[in-house]
Amino acid sequence: MNKISWLPTITRYGAEQMACDEALLNKINKESSAIFRFYNWSEPTISLGYFQNYVTFTSKFTHLCNLAIVRRQTGGGAIIHDKEITYALIMPAESELYRQGAMSAYILAHTAIARVMEQLGVHLDLRPKSLDYMRIKSEPEFCFARPCPTDLICPVGKMVGSAQRRLPGAFLQHGSIMLANRFPDQPMAALSELTKNIPSQQELEILIVKELEVLLGMKFERREFMADEMEEAEKLVDKYRSERWTVRREK
Repeated sequence: MNKISWLPTITRYGAEQMACDEALLNKINKESSAIFRFYNWSEPTISLGYFQNYVTFTSKFTHLCNLAIVRRQTGGGAIIHDKEITYALIMPAESELYRQGAMSAYILAHTAIARVMEQLGVHLDLRPKSLDYMRIKSEPEFCFARPCPTDLICPVGKMVGSAQRRLPGAFLQHGSIMLANRFPDQPMAALSELTKNIPSQQELEILIVKELEVLLGMKFERREFMADEMEEAEKLVDKYRSERWTVRREK
């Protein structure tokens, strides 16, 4: 395997994006391929980690319950998706990255992003190194208040985090690159706070892909979404809109 399909960046509501991620994961779980995509959110949306308790979160942050809420396939804490670039990487079990384990995939993706940020004059570390960073760890419900050794952080806070869902035949890894923060409840660092030298989203995406190509040793080839991928995603949308999944985590 020496290439990876690079799908178009799409803007959709949270349930649709989650359905698309699962549809792509299910496809690669049955086939030998690899897929990468970026996406945007149609409206500010809270995504809960797979294991998070819906009632605990919503009772603690009642003032945020006017936002759309979805539940991810992946673990970790809640994220308010707003001004960000989200990426999704789906790799088959036959790939070296799958065999190396989750940590290797996190480090690879975050190293690529960190290299791009260095080009913009922004230095990000792969793990907390400053005691000043401890001040933002007081809100454990949010993913960006939970620094892990592979997250990208700076003295202001965490700017990039990722999570994974692993199946026997493939893994899905998606992550958020924070561009700006309009929600004080979510402690984090945003690119807009660190530099005024911010390229367009399209330019940032191209820079990240170029770094990933080098680190993965794979060529990214652009293609459109296939009909079967979109049909499978459409079947899954109702799941991500339902209380059964979002509130009770029942499939």
